[in-house]
Amino acid sequence: MKDICDQAKQYRKDVEIKANAHEASSEWHRRRGVWLGGAATVLSAVVGTSIFVTLTTQLNEGKLNLSGFGLGDWKFWALGAFGFVLVLSPVLTGMQAYLKHPEQAATHKASYVGYCRLQQRIDLFLLRYPDNDSANTDRMRALEQLDAISRDIEKVAANSITLTRTAYASAARKLSGGNRSDPLWEKQHIA
Repeated sequence: MKDICDQAKQYRKDVEIKANAHEASSEWHRRRGVWLGGAATVLSAVVGTSIFVTLTTQLNEGKLNLSGFGLGDWKFWALGAFGFVLVLSPVLTGMQAYLKHPEQAATHKASYVGYCRLQQRIDLFLLRYPDNDSANTDRMRALEQLDAISRDIEKVAANSITLTRTAYASAARKLSGGNRSDPLWEKQHIA
């Protein structure tokens, strides 16, 4: 019976690290999605408002002429900065749509919940079958239950988004008592 309980404990460790890695990844993608979405929204608003104000002013004054700007003229540089923001705004919006941070955060969160549920099942299994060789323990029943847990681990893993090595390392640091908000956590991509 000890071998079955040892295997259950190994499953518990694997599930726990995956749960923590998915939780960390979910938070990372949530933060990135908020930042990127906010930046794209602000830039889009600035660009749209600037275009409207500039065109309205130019049309009202009858000066819709862009010739005569020299390289040393502040208007040239202002127009260049405006052009940069004009190009950057749809780029950020496109990046936000392509990277799908909110969707990835939701997928990681669902995986986290699945792994947490598995942790609870394994904990109950270990309470039901302590790792001793008592005569009243039904080895076959324990194997069947552990096999069912193993199949459920496979199902959760199959529905989970892939984790990076950085996510696993961050989860391992957290489980070993490390600080989740350390500088490496904030600087590295945790997908």
